[in-house]
Amino acid sequence: MKLSGLLRCALIATVSTALLAAARPAPALPQTERNGVFSMRIETDKRVYHFGEVIRVRITIRNDTGEEYGVHSKVPWLLCNLFVINANGQIIDTSLPREVGPPGGGADVVDLAAGKSYVPSYNLAGDVPGEKHDWTPITAWGYELTYPGTYRIAGIAQLRGLALPGETAPFTTVTASNAVQIKIVT
Repeated sequence: MKLSGLLRCALIATVSTALLAAARPAPALPQTERNGVFSMRIETDKRVYHFGEVIRVRITIRNDTGEEYGVHSKVPWLLCNLFVINANGQIIDTSLPREVGPPGGGADVVDLAAGKSYVPSYNLAGDVPGEKHDWTPITAWGYELTYPGTYRIAGIAQLRGLALPGETAPFTTVTASNAVQIKIVT
């Protein structure tokens, strides 16, 4: 389904704002089938880090409609592309490919009532059964911040959803997050 010119401009403007007009162009966004269903918010566990400290983010997906929707669940690093932008507006290079898996994946569908949110979580080998982590180190996306300074963290998710109850044809939507500012000190 093609987006109207105005809708396409609004989507590009949203992503551009979230990425703070980075010096390198934002990655090409896939076509969406539905917009305005989900939003994504990124938080950091702190605002100021000492050099060498682990920087963790938590991602929250919210149903922004008045209807119930389901969203396919994934681990955070496969759910969204994370971008770290330096004080000069340049996207920091990551050591991992900047590709989110296809919008399917995750066998589980999380039901989100109107206005409700969920935090994607994961468990690690050796965890106690049922133990879940919802704060994810940015190293999961391949980031190692090696210089003190001010940075912004933002993301773009390609989500697969279902209208509930009873819709069998999933849809795909692209959602840009807020941008969170952090500072690394020596």
